[in-house]
Amino acid sequence: MNKSDLLTVILGLLMFTLEGINYSIVAPFFPLEAAQKETSKSIIGFVISTYDIAAALTPIVLSNFIDHYNKRFIFLAGTLMGSVAVILFGILCYSPPGAQFYLSAIALRFVSGMGSGMVWSAGYPLLVSVNYAWTNMIIIGWEITIALGIALGPPIGSILYSIDGFPLPFYVIGTTEFIATLLFVFIMPSKTNHNSGKEERPNLKKFLKFFVHPAVLIISFISMCNSAMFAVMDTILSPYLVKTFGIQQNSNGFIFSFMAIGYLAATVFGTGINKGLGTYIFLTGAIFSMFGTLLFILQEWINALANIPIVLTALFFIGLGDCTSGIASYVIVENTALRYKILSLQNIKLICSIWTSCTFSLGRIYGAAVIGGLIYGNFGMFTTFKTSLAMQFGIFLLNVLTFLLSGFFKRIYLTLPDDEVKTAFHKSMVISKSTKEERVHLIKES
Repeated sequence: MNKSDLLTVILGLLMFTLEGINYSIVAPFFPLEAAQKETSKSIIGFVISTYDIAAALTPIVLSNFIDHYNKRFIFLAGTLMGSVAVILFGILCYSPPGAQFYLSAIALRFVSGMGSGMVWSAGYPLLVSVNYAWTNMIIIGWEITIALGIALGPPIGSILYSIDGFPLPFYVIGTTEFIATLLFVFIMPSKTNHNSGKEERPNLKKFLKFFVHPAVLIISFISMCNSAMFAVMDTILSPYLVKTFGIQQNSNGFIFSFMAIGYLAATVFGTGINKGLGTYIFLTGAIFSMFGTLLFILQEWINALANIPIVLTALFFIGLGDCTSGIASYVIVENTALRYKILSLQNIKLICSIWTSCTFSLGRIYGAAVIGGLIYGNFGMFTTFKTSLAMQFGIFLLNVLTFLLSGFFKRIYLTLPDDEVKTAFHKSMVISKSTKEERVHLIKES
């Protein structure tokens, strides 16, 4: 095992986690600080959601530029933008109240969201190119570390905020990511693509054609609704804890951390991806998430269940379910693209990773604006939980129907390294007699 390659992958996964933390670190204390800066609740909500808007738009724009040559540059540019923007966000505590404060906050959150969109879109195909033999491990780590970062943001933010106020959380996370970026530059040098033939580049037209294909559109809708639960919990959990248990927003980080434990537990299902069980893992994750939401609803009906241990259990299962489904979603959409011959093998990882980043962000916008905003704002806490459960159950049934029609109730796998080699060399080289080591060498060279 090449230690340099392993360290490169570990650093890459760390930066996925840090980008997730960048998103959610503001949840426990920013609303309180912003209110003191004469910022209305609606503007506070817009400041937070600006991140998702940028993270959703950036992958779409990237689809017209990203290729196998510049994915490293895009990844590093994204981490640099994210780290600098989050450090500058910490300086906002010195800003005068009013428009100067919230306009600066909107601009910095947008830049930070752009950085995340770049990192999450280019990161997976970049890390896979380090060593194709680790493809399954990297796809599992990619999904889990992003979700884990989002779940760890609130507890880390709460702890650092309690130590030295508003700036410290942003200084610590931003500086850590900046240092990790510098290390990544030196550890993973730029590699030259040695393809002898003309490379097929992805572009916006190909991405949109892929995205609106009926089979992909259904999977996209399912994926967006699943990822919406992240934003739903961000929006309604803090008010629920204040109202029911008197736990204030600036001290609820411990409660949020149980979603992170659920994300970590999802690694258990990673071996199932290697064995081709992606479809069953996806559905299992949906069941876990529904069970977690049901526990919140039962607290309204059964007073004995309205306690912190039940809340922690519910968050654990929601985190476990969302991340388990997320792990499997990539392999499902990749196989959908192959089955319907929507994408070539050469650019499938680039476009599918862009798709994953885009649908994840769109799902968060939907969850925050529609479920956490419109429904919660007009109908209250438990109606929101009931609506979420109804949505999850409907999506589960749609999952089953889609997989039945697609023939996915069988073993499905990520694209094989041999296929990558055949594509990179345009099937012009005979490699059937090559040894396994020679194939890995050809893959890395391509």
